[in-house]
Amino acid sequence: MSQTERIYYMLRTLSKNDRLTVKEVSQKYEVSTRQVGRDIEYLRNRMNMEVEYDKATKSYVLQNNEELEDFSEYRFLIMESLVDSLLGRLPLSSSMNSNIKSILAEPISLETRSVLDKIVYHAPKIDLPSYAIFSTIVDALVNGQLLSMHYINRNQEPSVRTIEPLKLINYDSVWYLVAFDYKSSELRTFHLSRIQETVIKTEEGNFVDNDLLTSYLDSGFGIFLSGNLEPYVMRFKNNAAFQVRTEIWHEKQKLKLLPNNEVELSVPAKQPYELVGRLLTFAGDGYPISPPCFVELFKESIKKLETFVK
Repeated sequence: MSQTERIYYMLRTLSKNDRLTVKEVSQKYEVSTRQVGRDIEYLRNRMNMEVEYDKATKSYVLQNNEELEDFSEYRFLIMESLVDSLLGRLPLSSSMNSNIKSILAEPISLETRSVLDKIVYHAPKIDLPSYAIFSTIVDALVNGQLLSMHYINRNQEPSVRTIEPLKLINYDSVWYLVAFDYKSSELRTFHLSRIQETVIKTEEGNFVDNDLLTSYLDSGFGIFLSGNLEPYVMRFKNNAAFQVRTEIWHEKQKLKLLPNNEVELSVPAKQPYELVGRLLTFAGDGYPISPPCFVELFKESIKKLETFVK
């Protein structure tokens, strides 16, 4: 057994206000009592745990366990079930899969891992990017170089742009590239699947405004962040109203309970596309209030759906 598993076992035991004996750990993991002593020193010196020896009971106790919640093996159990679901969809070798699983399994006791087959984690779909495009972007990020990019926007209009790649983001299982676009002279978000070709240029990038990038990424709802930030207001009724009351769409959202049991939600956003798509999932129990572009796009989407049904 590895030291990692012993350490997490000791943490679990101590965090439950249970007493820990050197003999118990030594027998359980078939190591010497001297090794267990070194593990206890590791807890004290490397993890700053207040582990003290109680002479009366000849055992170790933890004086302050308020900070131990982050070490719960159940967090690792959830992570392992998620990764196990994802690995089945990724083009990795069996040996690589085994290595990843063994690393995740280390902090989890055999007793707890025995229930792994009783946990079903349906991971979201995986949007695998073009590895030729992805690798070129990564190389440009590594070397701080500009890219020449052939791109097709949502209106199917082609363009050639010079960009400085800044962030690769997987949002809602879809890959996007945040870059400084020299064509528009501003930060833009590009859908990776719409990038047709990328060529690394010899010029190096010079974007250094990290505060602007952080503000761009964190300001509004969703991934489409080009445009002016403004409040997008929606209302919900029936079961949708109950559901929205328990959800967080954005950290700066504003929720208002209306007299007719409806709920009004306002979130800061820059474009309405994702919000319209999310509203449509409520099957008529959610509708936009403002701004006008939000309302119009929602109406157009409804008309398209009606045409499709007919």
